[in-house]
Amino acid sequence: MATDTQNLGGFIWSIAEILRGDFKQTEYGKVTWSKQGQTDRYLDEVEEAMQA
Repeated sequence: MATDTQNLGGFIWSIAEILRGDFKQTEYGKVTWSKQGQTDRYLDEVEEAMQA
């Protein structure tokens, strides 16, 4: 479990490093919340498909 958390944390930081050049640090939240909403919608669709 701890390894999964560390891997996820490393993945998130790698994305932050990629975005660092394109966005100011104060803009990170706008990008991540936007992507979070897209991910949530996708996961909702997957969950509905699995229940069908």
